[in-house]
Amino acid sequence: QGYAGMKHILQSQSVPTAVVIGSYDLSVGVIRALEEAHIRVPDDISLISYDNIPQMEDLPIPLTAVGGHPQTIARQIVQTLLSVMNGDTPPLLQLVEPELVERKSCRAFTSDRK
Repeated sequence: QGYAGMKHILQSQSVPTAVVIGSYDLSVGVIRALEEAHIRVPDDISLISYDNIPQMEDLPIPLTAVGGHPQTIARQIVQTLLSVMNGDTPPLLQLVEPELVERKSCRAFTSDRK
């Protein structure tokens, strides 16, 4: 889906200077579409993923990501399961503070950017 979506965006008259991507799998497709179109990240377009997992660093372009830290999420899941096993009723909604992990897929916006 990321590949097809990025190809569609690239065919539009107004190509964005930045794209926020929803997951690792979508990110892989977006990067492939940009590489095929010879669009350079971050020189021509910046990418940010909302899927803060360590694999983002291993992509051809290490992606800047935002989201809950994986260890924090895992810890919260374990605590919730232990709570349920003890007969407690954990809250239905649990919040995880997001963090921004800056890598090599973004650059500052300038008015001279195409």
